[in-house]
Amino acid sequence: MLTYTTRAFESWKQKRAYWHEVVAESFTVLDVAPLSTRQFDADIAVIPLGDYGLGNAVSEPAAINRTRRIGPREEHRYFLHLQLEGRLHAFQDGHSAILDAGDMVLCDNAAPYNLSFRERASTLIFSIPPGELYSRLPSAEMFLGVRLCGSAGLPSIVSAMLKSLWARAQSGERWGANIGHRIAGNIVDVLATSCAEIQNLHAHESAVGNARRLAIVRYIENNLKDPELSPASVASAQSLSPRYMRLLFAKQGETVSQYILRRRLEVCGRMLRDAAWRNRTVTEIAFACGFNNASHFSRTFREQFGMSAREYRHDGER
Repeated sequence: MLTYTTRAFESWKQKRAYWHEVVAESFTVLDVAPLSTRQFDADIAVIPLGDYGLGNAVSEPAAINRTRRIGPREEHRYFLHLQLEGRLHAFQDGHSAILDAGDMVLCDNAAPYNLSFRERASTLIFSIPPGELYSRLPSAEMFLGVRLCGSAGLPSIVSAMLKSLWARAQSGERWGANIGHRIAGNIVDVLATSCAEIQNLHAHESAVGNARRLAIVRYIENNLKDPELSPASVASAQSLSPRYMRLLFAKQGETVSQYILRRRLEVCGRMLRDAAWRNRTVTEIAFACGFNNASHFSRTFREQFGMSAREYRHDGER
């Protein structure tokens, strides 16, 4: 088992630079933005399972962005994230999921995705070669960014298998490449079966409801900077009744209003630490992201990030 920690470094810049290297080495290239530079530390432990991999990332609150396509020296990988502690927000391909302990979400590093957590979090990350997943689940793209409930149905078996495997690895048990590959393959078999069961049970809903939810999310993402954006305006633009839209969006784990607010705050957070916006005031950035009330922005930003927007920007400049 390979282990890495930021605790050997003193400065925030050293910790972040090292963490980027470790995450890229262990999983894929990601942009990790800690929500606070005052108490950021993180640890990773990883084990190989033949062509698969399994790791545990434990980190202070952060926003994680996969903003690039696969580079020339990168491997294409699917990552099944299993939340052990803390709450994780995941976004990919128009789907938004909120994960509590035991829940899972599938992400593909061939396309952009976002992960964020506002409290210390521990996540198991199961790395899957695309060929191994495609052969069992040709429709894998349907499940990107979709919450898989770890407390019911077949997904709960996948969750239990991964947690049990990791516990055995932590106790010192090791497997050769062939055995590790077979164990991991068995887990993917159950994962694919659980996804197929969900697909069959909700075939019509998947075809119609998911498409409409995707259209809602895409419309919101394209209009975040519009201060008039609201659940009512979204429903009107999508020719849906507000009630039906609420029902469609309920599966995302948050309301339309909550989603709009969270995404605006996340965009503000990135802009506050972007050198290109250094000469713009906090209020200008807030208004550029669709806020039209400075006090409301200040209050909700502090609730989201645990500090004021000015403190957040100052921490990012250290």
